[in-house]
Amino acid sequence: MALHNRKLSFTTPIVVGFAGILLSFMLIAIFVTLAQQKDFLEDYHDINRNFTHNLAINYTETLLRENDFILGRAAAFFARNDELNRAVNVEPEKGLTTLMQLQNMMPSVSSISLADTEGHYLRAVLLGKGVMVGMMAVFGQSLLSSLRNPGYLVLAIAIWGGMYWVSKQFCKKHDIN
Repeated sequence: MALHNRKLSFTTPIVVGFAGILLSFMLIAIFVTLAQQKDFLEDYHDINRNFTHNLAINYTETLLRENDFILGRAAAFFARNDELNRAVNVEPEKGLTTLMQLQNMMPSVSSISLADTEGHYLRAVLLGKGVMVGMMAVFGQSLLSSLRNPGYLVLAIAIWGGMYWVSKQFCKKHDIN
């Protein structure tokens, strides 16, 4: 049987060599990562900024495209036969009703202003849209909670009834059918 001679062993130098190569690769990877970290973050932020910008531009263009025809027709209507003066100065209630009807045709619009060259203006604001969105959120949450507690179902139905009543009163006040 042959004795094991440590002087002739190749195992230790090979293991030490591979450990050195592995350690070198790890140090190089850490150094490269730390050196490029700023570039990675800047590129990431640039991509996010461009994506957000493009999303906002496309969303705005979509909204404007939807409402462009209606606003163009409204501008043509108010431009002829002194309709602008009549709506802003002579019969502001009728002008407000007209603006409210325009808003109903454009669901994404929450307010419209109409002004003449002398600085007189008429503004129709639909605060009800924000209130209705909030109430729908509460309605949805109470409806979801009713799965765990049936008492919330009564609350959900009461909220729905209240929203219906408020919208009917609002429409009746502003002569909107």
